[in-house]
Amino acid sequence: MAGQTRSSAKVQAAIAVLAVVCFCEVVPTGWCAHRGIGPGTSHRRLQRGRGQRCTRFSEGSPGRVVFLGSPDCVEVVLQSLWNASQASTDFEVCAVVSRPPKRVKKAIAKTPVHELAEDLGVSNILTPPSARDEAFLEKLEELKPDVCVTAAYGEYLPRRFLEAPRLGTINLHPSLLPRWRGASPVQRCLVAGDTETGITILYTVAKMDAGPIIVQEKMALDGSETSPELLDTLFRWGGDLLVEVLPKILAGEVTMETAAVQDERLVEKAPLISKDEGKLWPHNETALQMRDKVRGFTGWPGTTLAITCSGSKAPPQGVRVKVAGADV
Repeated sequence: MAGQTRSSAKVQAAIAVLAVVCFCEVVPTGWCAHRGIGPGTSHRRLQRGRGQRCTRFSEGSPGRVVFLGSPDCVEVVLQSLWNASQASTDFEVCAVVSRPPKRVKKAIAKTPVHELAEDLGVSNILTPPSARDEAFLEKLEELKPDVCVTAAYGEYLPRRFLEAPRLGTINLHPSLLPRWRGASPVQRCLVAGDTETGITILYTVAKMDAGPIIVQEKMALDGSETSPELLDTLFRWGGDLLVEVLPKILAGEVTMETAAVQDERLVEKAPLISKDEGKLWPHNETALQMRDKVRGFTGWPGTTLAITCSGSKAPPQGVRVKVAGADV
């Protein structure tokens, strides 16, 4: 019993070091989910490609734009794109592509982007089972897009897709590429303790997140941000940047050739996250490392801590707590 008491005391001390403010809840299963607001303060710096001064794309019909996205954090991008298309003659949103609806219990759930596209009255809403689907690719080619725009669509785009838009496909990526290429850039950025991040708009090529950079916007991190709120903030910035740069692309003033080639020596990968990564290890990780894991893994997979509880009569019992917030 004395050994168990000492072990419990070590864990409690580690928790105290980890968090000046730490909210824990004992749970048998499940993961923490939290949505927050965007950071209150940030430093912004704009890094642009070598495009010339913009002129309106007014010759002939408006540019035809196809938007691809799925989760709620990129609804703001579609909304910005739609609002800009309604306020000018530069371009029109001719289609929205999203992941197919899924069955949730007895209901069929559409993606947030799909639902928004319906609310906006987008004429073509496509939900192919895969971006490689033959019928989908034929429909895309029939639409004759000038530009395709992707933001967290969630599918690898085959070469035939990339060849469909006349002026190429551009992607909004929530990191300062080439740092954090991959599926989880915001989470990896926070877990690594980065002091800055940003949004990048780049051309899409066959290699993931490796295309030439059109524009970047940078923001400082103060250590309080969590991944859901940071995703919201970065994609909101991305929507603003997109409607600024899109007319230049349609006018031919920004191209694959004028965009900035990424430095492969600076590449850092951001692979998919596993559930086990959310476990905190107070005996092996510093307080800052655990705090940053809590920040990065807020939402999914969440962070958990295994502790042993014992009473005067009850035998020691191992429980798992989920950590909903932390500060050092």
